[in-house]
Amino acid sequence: MASLPPEILAATLAADHPKIAALAASIDARAGHGRPVERERALLADLIERSRERRAARLARLPRPDFPEELPIAQHRERIAALIRGHPITIVSGETGSGKTTQIPKICLTLERGAAGLIGCTQPRRIAARSLAHRLAQELPGAPRAFVGHKIRFQDATRPETVLKVMTDGILLAETHSDRELRAYDTIIVDEAHERSLNVDFLLGYMKRLVKIRPELKVIVTSATIDTERFSQFFDGAPVIEVSGRTYPVEVRYRPEFFERESPLDGVAGKAEDDEPVEMAINAARSQVLFRLKTVEVVATLIQGTFPNYSQLIPQSYASRAEIDMKQFLQETRIAAILARAKALDAEGKTPKCTQAVTETKLLLGLE
Repeated sequence: MASLPPEILAATLAADHPKIAALAASIDARAGHGRPVERERALLADLIERSRERRAARLARLPRPDFPEELPIAQHRERIAALIRGHPITIVSGETGSGKTTQIPKICLTLERGAAGLIGCTQPRRIAARSLAHRLAQELPGAPRAFVGHKIRFQDATRPETVLKVMTDGILLAETHSDRELRAYDTIIVDEAHERSLNVDFLLGYMKRLVKIRPELKVIVTSATIDTERFSQFFDGAPVIEVSGRTYPVEVRYRPEFFERESPLDGVAGKAEDDEPVEMAINAARSQVLFRLKTVEVVATLIQGTFPNYSQLIPQSYASRAEIDMKQFLQETRIAAILARAKALDAEGKTPKCTQAVTETKLLLGLE
């Protein structure tokens, strides 16, 4: 495409630039052959005028965004805007929580970007694209309906009146098949560039070549953790701005040991500093014993023997123990005798159903 004067590039829609350039080249060719060009010049003037009117209508619809002052990036918005205005590619390195993802599209709106085409913002994942579109719509309450849209695989929530378009990087890469120069956009934001997926790498290389063809296009590359020097060298010395994240005061507290007790010299003698962990350990041990004894009760039922309630088998001394010695536990209870009786009856063939129950009980008790 033949180059157009800067005043035409700045005042018309990006999508109309190829038509304007083609018609201007046709006029030059006809004039070079001495053919009349009055009709073509009239068509060119009409095309430029209609493109200017549509751009002016889009510009009138752009809202005036507000910037939360508590976000770190709000303190750098003037500098970021100046870099975007003066360079085709700008690299923004902002820590997580700095507000770069939500505020950079709004900074582009203050520069009247979006009047000549869409402001495209890529995200690495579909859920991130939908969430960002929803958030931007919330932060632009005065924007017209469908001002912010998103496009992901199998879902296109954009309309002809959409100005801010959030999409996955794969969607933008797929659009290069039908729109090789991405004339639908006047600004492209490649977010989370540090992930360096195959799509992102393709897009970065594509953007580097595209800005040479379209001098009016603005590309912003943003990331939380990025090798700024290497990216700047790749984009032929593109400017870099770094934005710090938010920090919050952190108070470090140390929880006392589970079984730590106060010294008699510290106040109340023998009083537990924190009894909750001790009670939790005792309850866990008691629950474990009850579960194992319940399995033994099933075995006793299978051998058709009279057997008291399993809860009565727990000696009183086990009610406050945090750790249980299984050998001592078997000696102090009737479980070993029950298992021996079940094994004898099973060997005689009187209770064939006992075999599996006895095996499972031994496994639970740690005997096998």
